[in-house]
Amino acid sequence: MTGSRAAATTSAAPPETAPRQTIRAAVLVAVLALIGLAGLILGLVYAAQAALGVDRVQTVALRMAGQATWTEAGLIPEVQGFEAGSIPSGHGLSPSQWIGGTPFPVYHSGGLVTELFQADPLTSVEADSPGWALLVGSGLIILVLIPVVRSYAAAQPFTPGTARRVGLAAAITLTAWLLATLLPFHAASRVLTRHLYAGPAVPELWLAPDFQTTWWP
Repeated sequence: MTGSRAAATTSAAPPETAPRQTIRAAVLVAVLALIGLAGLILGLVYAAQAALGVDRVQTVALRMAGQATWTEAGLIPEVQGFEAGSIPSGHGLSPSQWIGGTPFPVYHSGGLVTELFQADPLTSVEADSPGWALLVGSGLIILVLIPVVRSYAAAQPFTPGTARRVGLAAAITLTAWLLATLLPFHAASRVLTRHLYAGPAVPELWLAPDFQTTWWP
């Protein structure tokens, strides 16, 4: 009988431990909730600003599909009859398609890109998707995992619903990654086909959308 009482006394936690643990868990949950809400709200605001045409530089990734030369003026395509340097070009674009020596409306910024000009709301939102998808996805993931963090902080990691919430967080991660990867590629296609960039229209098959995988998850 005495041994049982001693074992029970030994296994019982000090009176101060449980309240301290509860306070720490509450503080952690509150901080995570604020971060999650901030990420979600900022992401939605970012997407709304893109849709409303807030003045900022938006770019889409492209790749060269024809022959051109980089010069100080920019990317110069080959034009029939135009001398590129000291060698006359006998092929390439015809003078009716492009003015010789005029650069394409693209530049290098970690890759070949072009700026959007007078783009519609859908194209703008798609072009900015890597930014707002990251914020919205991260905010939702944090909010979904708050109950899991709370249970871990209370030393009860295997509470009901933990596996479901972790699976939901993984699904959100996958969805945000797909949006951040596929939407900019679609936006680049719309930019080229609808001439949503400054300057003359680039002839078909000379510039193409560049598929770039975003690895942030």
